Amino acid sequence: MAKRPAARITKSLDTLRSQVNKLAPKRSRISDGWLGDAKHSMRKSDHNPEPDGTVDALDITHDPKNGVDIQKLCDAIIASKDRRVSYLICNGKIIAGNGGPRPWAKRNYTGPNKHTKHLHVSVLDKFQDDTTPWRIEAAFVKAATASAKPAPAAPAPVAPAKPKPAPAPAPAIDKETIERVQQQLRDLGYTEVGGVDGRNGTLTATAAIASIHIQPGTSPAASLT
Repeated sequence: MAKRPAARITKSLDTLRSQVNKLAPKRSRISDGWLGDAKHSMRKSDHNPEPDGTVDALDITHDPKNGVDIQKLCDAIIASKDRRVSYLICNGKIIAGNGGPRPWAKRNYTGPNKHTKHLHVSVLDKFQDDTTPWRIEAAFVKAATASAKPAPAAPAPVAPAKPKPAPAPAPAIDKETIERVQQQLRDLGYTEVGGVDGRNGTLTATAAIASIHIQPGTSPAASLT
């Protein structure tokens, strides 16, 4: 009687398990499994070895705190429509692959184990040893907004400062007023005012300033400001 080959996990599922381990190295493996126990051997199950020793099923533990959310992983495999998939079971739903009923649609799973603690993946015999990497990276991408700090708000535009209005020009002083001030300055002894000519020139201004400093409040110079 020929000796039965030793049980081994298929290479496609070994590839999947290795990828998950690499993407979530700290994940729990408490519900991981591929080889069925005595209870599995009493019924039809992909966890039981086939005559060639291969096991076509793998369970992957749900451990979202350490990077493995089985629903996200299941959805990533569904989105990839991987040809190796026979069926998936996750959170009370069963999903058939390309060769099954209603391929890739989520249907209610009626078995006693709703698979809330692990994802079940079964593969087809004809693709069981295909080691092409599984497209599951999307299940392990953390939301960027979870840890990223919000970008600082752009500063509000600042309106350009309005130029200050130029001071209003001093009102023009008529000639008679200038002559009167010049005469008063001369009467007070400020001869540097020059003659009484009605022109508000440098000599007149100098004498007016001198009169303000020396006799504040009594000077006629205020008439020139």
